[in-house]
Order: sequence, then structure tokens, then C-alpha cells
Amino acid sequence: MRTIQFTQVFTVLFLSLSLLACKHENGRDHDHDYEHEDAHHGHEHSGSEIVFTKAQQSKIDFAVETAKAAPFNQIIKTTAQVLPAQSEEQVLVAKTNGIISFASPDLVAGKAVKVGQSLLNIDAQGMADNNLSVRLAEAESQFLQTKAEYERKQSLAQENIISESELLRAKTDFQNAEVIYKNLQENFTAGKQVLRATFNGYITDVMVKNGDFAKAGQPLVRISNSRNIFIQAEVQTKYYNALAGVQNAHILLPGTGEKHNLQTLNGKLVSYGKSTDRDNPLIPVTFSINNSIGLVPGSFVEIYMLCSTTHDAISVPNEALIEEMGAFFIILQKEEEEFEKQPIVKGSTDGMRTEILSGLMEGQNFVSQGAVYVKLAQVAGTLDAHSVHVH
Repeated sequence: MRTIQFTQVFTVLFLSLSLLACKHENGRDHDHDYEHEDAHHGHEHSGSEIVFTKAQQSKIDFAVETAKAAPFNQIIKTTAQVLPAQSEEQVLVAKTNGIISFASPDLVAGKAVKVGQSLLNIDAQGMADNNLSVRLAEAESQFLQTKAEYERKQSLAQENIISESELLRAKTDFQNAEVIYKNLQENFTAGKQVLRATFNGYITDVMVKNGDFAKAGQPLVRISNSRNIFIQAEVQTKYYNALAGVQNAHILLPGTGEKHNLQTLNGKLVSYGKSTDRDNPLIPVTFSINNSIGLVPGSFVEIYMLCSTTHDAISVPNEALIEEMGAFFIILQKEEEEFEKQPIVKGSTDGMRTEILSGLMEGQNFVSQGAVYVKLAQVAGTLDAHSVHVH
């Protein structure tokens, strides 16, 4: 029995010594790993310093800016709708009763069209009360008849056989008949009305289906040219006095992060409302821009109107801000490769830059582009190597 007990005690003692040796060896390995990482990577030093090397900076869009006070505009932020300019949109209508036939099967909204391109036909043949062939023949006959009469009376007037007023009536009849005949000639071919695009653009709406019956005056197709468009916003009446001083605006495209300046789009403030009503107490504000950024009429954008009222303030690009659990930070540059996360209190934004109320002083250098990568470097440097060590 004693032999068995001694053997058990010896076994426990041996295992305990083995575990201690393993722990000591692992501790040395861990110390070596940390020394190696600090020497070669140096993600974070003591305190809150973050090391972000030149090599890391060169691999991203990275920039540093020096903080300084500069004029910062009063901002009116709201949502605006993209609208086609009235001069850039046209609705094609039927000029006769008839059956609709599309010139191509892909006549749909969004299709690009060129000036003079045939879009659809209206076949009026067989219409007892509106036969185009009959109307065209009648117009031609009336045109030739009034033309001959006018020429005959011109000769008589030269011989003073008829009065000037009689010649004038003949001329008027001839000109009216000519307008009707040429209109039918230009718009109708072989008993059909041909609707053509009046300018280069795209189709925004097709209001009929292939094979439908159309009546004269009925809207058929809407064409738009999106080169110039309107952006219309609505603001509260408290901003009324500031609207006259709006000289510029920043436009943000939701979902894409794209930001554009009104002036770079050759834009301007067209008008703003001078009154409101009970149904809509907001003031409409309309801008016009050159649509080089491909905005779709009917869509919505965010707009930051920059008023003439300004004050000096320290501001940073919006990309420089880092948010964590509702708090905001920027990355200060302490040395060429050493950085520090700095809490700040932010003020208003103009869509491009944000006012900093506290936490940043003039002359301090901060990361204006690539701040999120510096933050990731800090996170990588604070990972606990023991938590992922595998024995």
C-alpha cells in the first residue's frame, strides 16, 4: 500500500514540475514575441501614442492638416428633390385619332434618343371621321386652289382691276392653306402621324401601350434632357431672412458618399418663396445645376446651403472624425510617425467640414485623410497576444 501511495505522490510532483517548466518557457516565448513586434511593427507605445509608419502611410490616401481658424458659414441643412428643368423637358402628343404602333420594341423609360429619331406612329387609316389621307388630299387641293387664286389676283392688282384689300384677302387665304398643308405633310406619312424626338435626351415616361387607341391631343411620350436640372428644397420660415444671402451649397448623394459643390456644377440659386400657405408652411428654395454628375430627376439629395453669415472657427474635413460609442475623436500627429487619439466636441457641419468646438487648437497637426486606418493600427497594437496563443 505504501508503495502505491509513494508512486502517486511522485507522479503528482513530476507533473507539477513539468507544468511550471512549460509555463516558464511559454512566458519567455511571449516576451520574445512582444520584443520582436515592438522592434519591427511598433503599433502602439506606452500611453496613448500610436505608431503609424511612413511605409503604412504610403499605402493609403493619407494626409495631415494644420488646424487654423477660418470663416465658417451659417448652414441650412435639408433634403431636396431633383427636378427636370422646364426648358429641358417636352411631352409629345397625338395630333390625330388612331392606333399606336411603337417604332421599336424597347420604347421604355430611360431609353436614350436622338433628335429626329422616330419613336412611334399613329395610324389613322380607316378612321371614317378622321381619315388622314382624305385630310391631306383636301389640304393639298385647298393649298393649290388658293395659290392659283392669289397669283391670278396679283396680276389683276397690277392692272388696277381689283383693290388692294381683295388682294390681301387672297394672300391670307393662300398662307393659311399653305400652313395647314405643310403641317400635314411634315407630321403625317401615308396616313400615319410619325412622332419624333425633338432633341437629344432620354425618355422619362411612356404613357401609352403598343396597340392602344389615341385621341388627338392625348399625351403619349415625355422626353427629358438632363444636362440642366433643378434641385428644389423646402426650409422653415425661420431661415427666410438668411435665404437672400445663400451664395453656395454642398450637395451630398445618399448611399454613395459623393459630395459636390454647387459652384463647380455651374449652379446658382434660382429663386425662393416669398410666402407660405396653410397646407404647406415651408419655403421652397430652387437651385439650377449642370447635371454632369448624373442625377436622376425624381430622386432626392441632401443639401447644405451656405449663408453669407460667417464666423471664424476651427474645422476639420468630415473624414477626419472618428466616432466611438457616440463620442467623437480626431487623430493628432505628435511626431512624423507618432499619433494620438484626441476626444473633441463637434459643432455644425457644412457637409464637407465640421466645426470643432473644443479638443483641437490652432497649430496642431491632425490626420485629415486616412484617420480610420490609424485607428485600426491602434486596435492592432492593443490586441492581447496571450488571448490567441495556442499551446
